[in-house]
Amino acid sequence: MKKTINELLLFGALSLIGLCILILRIKLTLEIYYIFLIWNMFLATVPLILVQILHFINKKYLQIALVFSWVIFFPNAPYIITDVLHLQYSNPYHFQMDLALISYCAFYGLVAGFYALQKLNIFFKVNWSWSSKMVIQFNISLFFLSGFGIYIGRFLRWNSWDIVQAPKSLFLEMWTLFTEPITHLNVWLFTIISGFILWLGYSIFTKLCALSAPKLINRYREYEN
Repeated sequence: MKKTINELLLFGALSLIGLCILILRIKLTLEIYYIFLIWNMFLATVPLILVQILHFINKKYLQIALVFSWVIFFPNAPYIITDVLHLQYSNPYHFQMDLALISYCAFYGLVAGFYALQKLNIFFKVNWSWSSKMVIQFNISLFFLSGFGIYIGRFLRWNSWDIVQAPKSLFLEMWTLFTEPITHLNVWLFTIISGFILWLGYSIFTKLCALSAPKLINRYREYEN
């Protein structure tokens, strides 16, 4: 429990830094245009919160439901990278600050998302007895699903909760994308490239973590006990 609290406090502090940069920008520019980044950073933190809750749930059907919710919300973590598109509306005098703000928020989203995924991977191995091959297959599927999720979120303006709030409309639009792949080739190119970048980024992240914490799973078992 103490470890969970410490992790959440750490990411809370990291998000607070982003908030401070945003407040500084608002004070210097008298504009609140990038206020949406607060919401985006919160959504990027949701997978981390969900995976922390997962550790305290014993019933398998509740674990499955929570993992499904985790998968739905995970694309929000790397999604912040696409907020660089808003830089086209930046005042030239504020461009450097806007770039620094979005870069930090994107960095936070990636770190929070990758760390949450790492904890989920360990959960799969320890609690569900998944093999390393199964975990890798899950991760690869997740990355390309996230690439697709980022596209429909950024360019088609769908949200994670629309799967519950507007499932019919979401399904119909997804059906068009899947049944007419040539017409929507840009969707699949974006999905593939984004998925590959996420896979590469997570691979580097886990390698770096392995160098500093080679006994991570054993430490996790000690934490669970």
